[in-house]
Amino acid sequence: MTYVALTLCRNVDFVSFLIAVLPQRCAARKKRMHSQSLKAQLRMIAAHYRTLPQLAFEDSSQAVAFEKMMKSTRSPERCQSN
Repeated sequence: MTYVALTLCRNVDFVSFLIAVLPQRCAARKKRMHSQSLKAQLRMIAAHYRTLPQLAFEDSSQAVAFEKMMKSTRSPERCQSN
């Protein structure tokens, strides 16, 4: 009888642990997948805008601002996530 009670208690503890830990891990995974999706979209948008000809800009200041923005999106330290 004691064995059954101890086993039942351990199972309840284990299930409560799973209930506490799994949602946190799922939320972290969803957040990571969402950020990776946004990064992929940013890369596709950046690749599209890199193909625009220089003549698409009205003046050279817009072209310079655009190039600065593109360089900032290509920096490797901004693309790494943990």
